[in-house]
This record gives sequence, C-alpha cells and structure tokens, in this order.
Amino acid sequence: MNNILYILIFSTLLFPYSDSGKLFSMETEDGKTETKQDTVEIEEKLAAVRIGDKWGYINVAGEVVIEPQFDHAHSFHEGLAVVRIGDSDSGKYGYINVAGEIAIKPQFHKANAFSEGLAHVMIGNKWGYIDREGKIVIEPQFDKAFSFKNGLALVRENDEKKDISILKESS
Repeated sequence: MNNILYILIFSTLLFPYSDSGKLFSMETEDGKTETKQDTVEIEEKLAAVRIGDKWGYINVAGEVVIEPQFDHAHSFHEGLAVVRIGDSDSGKYGYINVAGEIAIKPQFHKANAFSEGLAHVMIGNKWGYIDREGKIVIEPQFDKAFSFKNGLALVRENDEKKDISILKESS
C-alpha cells in the first residue's frame, strides 16, 4: 500500500503541465487566493512504475495504462520508450509505443532514448544509431555514443580519449 501511495504522490509531482506554461490564480468568495493549473493530456505523460518485479506505466491520474510486463523500463521520448526483456546480463532492449505495443523488437545489448529521430544502441560491444523503425542508420562502430542535439552527436571511437562529433544527414 505504501508503494502505491508513493507512486501516486510521485506522479502528481512529476506530471504538472500547463498548455500556456503558466499557473493562474483566482480569488474565491471568502477572499482567499486559490492557485490552479490548467492541464491538457499529452501523449508522453506516462511514468514507468515497478509493481512487484515487473515494470509498466501509469498515467497522470496514477492509473496503470500499460500492464507491468517488462524487466526494466525507461521514460517515453518521441513517442517511444526503452524496455528490457530478461535480466540485466542477458536481456535484450527494445522499444514500445504509448499503447504498450512493441515498436522495435528487443534485440540490443543496451539502448537509449530517441532524440531528433535517432537513438543510440549497443550491438555487441559497439554503439551505433537506429531510426524510429529500428533500422540501423549509423553502423555500430563507437566505443561510446551520446544523443543527437542540433544535428550533432558526441561519440568516442578506438578507445581514444578524443571525442568527435558526427553530423546527422538531413532527410
């Protein structure tokens, strides 16, 4: 019971959102000021939650909307979330959509959130990049890789301590 209460409090703190980005105040009949926040429903406003030994997702009301079925789960980014099937040593990572459907089959040794339409994933012991369909668009060749920002991503190759940037091709 304490875990569920904690999740509800956490989700309330995590999900406040205003479509105008502002809180508004109004004076009540008894002269007190009451602050409220206008809310709108957003596709990615789901939080990963562990129930028992499995992970699922709850919405802003604290309701389970994707049943706990994953061995690990991350937040949604660009409509997809990283999930792991299996233990941390031999399990595989893939992606689900906000309906809880497998969007990209679990097949990666490690995986990270999408940014600018690409995600960096580990195959074997090298990092590369996939698109939202799971197609490899930059072959795994890096010792380390980071998310794209403004069309650039930081990578490290050949175990050198030299970081380089790679440019994402425009489509």
